[in-house]
Amino acid sequence: MNILLTNDDGIYAAGLVQLAQRLCGEHNVYVAAPDGEYSGAGHSITFFNALTFCKAEYPCQVEAYSIKGTPVDCVKFGLDILFADKKIDIVISGINNVPNIGTDVFYSGTVNAAIEATICGKKGIAVSTLCKNGDYSFPVEFVANNLEKLAKFASGSVTINVNIPCSRREECKGVAIAELGLRRYSDAYKLISNPGEPALFVLTGSPVSEVDSVETHDVALSDKGYITVTPLTLYTTDFKALDIMQKEEFKF
Repeated sequence: MNILLTNDDGIYAAGLVQLAQRLCGEHNVYVAAPDGEYSGAGHSITFFNALTFCKAEYPCQVEAYSIKGTPVDCVKFGLDILFADKKIDIVISGINNVPNIGTDVFYSGTVNAAIEATICGKKGIAVSTLCKNGDYSFPVEFVANNLEKLAKFASGSVTINVNIPCSRREECKGVAIAELGLRRYSDAYKLISNPGEPALFVLTGSPVSEVDSVETHDVALSDKGYITVTPLTLYTTDFKALDIMQKEEFKF
């Protein structure tokens, strides 16, 4: 397969580099990734600033480019300009160094890069894990060993979101095909500037695990140690609400 890799952690992030190294022996691998950290970028795209890019040195002679833009920019620019002649089959975003479960998908640059691939008519897969030691060998092997199966379901309007909560196989309880859950955080803005200086705040917080305890949701299953695979659809309409609302009369 012709595979385009991207992420939101930056062109030289360990998860991206190790995934490229693993896949380049069996596939044609290309990389278009941000020049720095874009976590939390969601589906943002650059409209009013010019995109710049440069060649990046990568293992296995993988053709790679660093782009001064968001993860979504990287997918669009990679497909339309950098690798327009490569007939890309699938876009894999990641491997991210923290999970993107539940409603994290709305904030995640990793997930939204894969969603943009789906919008562009390509198969899109997002992969995230919890990695603290820089060793992505187990998540990388999971992707490589299940790539064809994941790709089979990444089609049309469906993006596949994969979360691997453990860095070692023996720590994982198994694989669960799960629906999206709700993940909230105990957000707090911390003042980091000194008195007399302009107020500077940084967002801090941690997951509130008890918000979503539904056992079939990816949040609960991930917290228990399961690898979760969730098909996300572009069509986010609530059809039950739609049916009810269509029976209402609205003034205009």
